Amino acid sequence: MNTDIALDKTNSRRVRHREMLRQSILDAARELFIAEGYENLSIRKVAERIEYSPTIIYHYFQDKSDLVYWLVAESFSSLLEKLSGIRAQTPDPLECLRKSGRAFADFALTFPNHYRAAFLQPIQPRGEREKARYLSPEAMGIMTFNYLRLLVADCIKQNKFREVDIDLTAKFLFAAVHGITTFLIVHPDFPWGDRDQIVDYVIDSAINSFTV
Repeated sequence: MNTDIALDKTNSRRVRHREMLRQSILDAARELFIAEGYENLSIRKVAERIEYSPTIIYHYFQDKSDLVYWLVAESFSSLLEKLSGIRAQTPDPLECLRKSGRAFADFALTFPNHYRAAFLQPIQPRGEREKARYLSPEAMGIMTFNYLRLLVADCIKQNKFREVDIDLTAKFLFAAVHGITTFLIVHPDFPWGDRDQIVDYVIDSAINSFTV
């Protein structure tokens, strides 16, 4: 019995150590990612930051692409949690749509490197398994789009929107918010004027094009 307890404790410590090391890798990668961007991030640099050999990192992540995938997933989970909270606390679907669009844009502009990795980096999946991961219901782009579909359906159900195609409308709204945030990130020196004003204008204009 005592041996079993000792083994359980040892296994628990090993699990905690693995979880802590994995989180340390993600934390170090995040710091480098924010500071240097996707192109300059490398497994070697992450290993140097946590003072482990690169081989250790490959025990947790297949390669740089896999590491960034989970890094972005971890970061975007907080955004999706916030979006879900907005929907739960905002009964008016139009207001909910506006707040959600604004929250999405704010996140993208606050964490531009994360946004670049999630939505602006060319995706070149290696094989069908990796391709399926990027298109799975748990992928960031798919989860964000499905959330938007729910909001559009809410607007139609409560007679705030005309009878429109849910998928096409969600894609249009997604493209509108994605478009302005991408321009602001990629071309920050363009004379946009008040950044908040133009983001709100794009969101309001996109939503108002479907209202009853």
